[in-house]
Amino acid sequence: MKHPRGKRYDPEFKLRLAKEFAETDKTLEEIAQENGISSKTLNNWTVKYRKEGEAAFFKGSRGGSFIRDPNKIPPVLYKELGLDKISENPSDLKGPFTEKEKLLLEIAEYKLQVKILQEALKKKERNRITDRFLADDYIGLGFAIKFVLLVLSFPRSSYYHKKKVKVILVGKPPKRTRGFCNKRDGTMITDIELEEILLEIFYFHDPYDPRYYLKVLGSKKLSKYLLNEMGIIVNHKKLHRLRKKLRIVRKYYTRHTHPVRRSTVHRLNRPGILWEADIKVISTITEGNIALLDIIDVYSREIVGSFIGNSCRSGDVIALFREAILYQESLPQVVRTDNGTQFKANAVRNFFEKLNIIQEFGYRHNPDSQAHIESQHSNVQREFVFLNHFEDSQDVLRKYKVYMDFYHNLRPHASLNYLTPNAFKELNDETPIQIVKP
Repeated sequence: MKHPRGKRYDPEFKLRLAKEFAETDKTLEEIAQENGISSKTLNNWTVKYRKEGEAAFFKGSRGGSFIRDPNKIPPVLYKELGLDKISENPSDLKGPFTEKEKLLLEIAEYKLQVKILQEALKKKERNRITDRFLADDYIGLGFAIKFVLLVLSFPRSSYYHKKKVKVILVGKPPKRTRGFCNKRDGTMITDIELEEILLEIFYFHDPYDPRYYLKVLGSKKLSKYLLNEMGIIVNHKKLHRLRKKLRIVRKYYTRHTHPVRRSTVHRLNRPGILWEADIKVISTITEGNIALLDIIDVYSREIVGSFIGNSCRSGDVIALFREAILYQESLPQVVRTDNGTQFKANAVRNFFEKLNIIQEFGYRHNPDSQAHIESQHSNVQREFVFLNHFEDSQDVLRKYKVYMDFYHNLRPHASLNYLTPNAFKELNDETPIQIVKP
């Protein structure tokens, strides 16, 4: 069909006329006159058809009116839209399409419309500026400009007018990115391959696999994880730029500061000197709120004991400390807790006195008194609770075991020089590391 402006024609229309000339005895003038086009235009189409075949009219791998370049679409989004059902390889997403493939393209188009609008509605203050940035993101992913602007109700004239504006920066020219990263073994990995790894991490959806929680890491810790586990040497700033480009940067949370006050400052040079314990509440669907009691070794940041139950009493505290002492095969010198009734109970005090363990209590309304376990429970809330829904206490227990595997073996800790607790513990067994203040 002819374009309304009289300058463009659909690929199917071009292909049909080129085939008609090649397969029949009609002349160029006859076919051109019947379809209301010039013989010169038709001649150009037939030449292209002889040289390149049907692909000549579907250049740019344009899979549909809403797709400009399917090779730029991230693999996860390509699969999410269902385009893999038409062609596994984006480079082969070419016409002409069957009726079933056309229907799948329409479904993919509707899915993309919903996805774009959902992202636009998430903005606190939606305006032309936010819509323009969102449009640039999806146009950069290979989707048609006209389609994206139509979904966002953004005037094309305004969009192209802004494109013409040129800004001259005074100072040093921006540095060019290399487009690759080095690896420990001397090989290289391209930025495109690194982006695919980041997308695999972000779209990993199995909560019973420790890798599920990698998506909660910031760019610094994620760069250390890539170095430790995959040998990829990448600066955290570059990694953050790639994450912003792929729109997989997590929401930042404002940290509230408290007056820095500690019960006592201890010199630590090995595990087992200072333990901290605290209770956290987690909501479930069927059992309401349940209690999580954790004990952390301040030196190694290892969680030496955890308890999950519908309630947490003094007997549960004593039982957990017994298990932790047996697990560590040593007694801590000091145990620091808050002023909860479970920890101030006479039974708990007598238990520590019999074992010659000093029990310290933090200042009231001051979480900094037991900052390490409070910080750990803040991480639990941000990295574990926010990513899951819990049916009951058993569901919490199963998923928390997986998170503990991630915490001890995959998650780098800034206070441990970006090592995991288990790696730090193994290194300390060989060469003791001094930590002056907890």
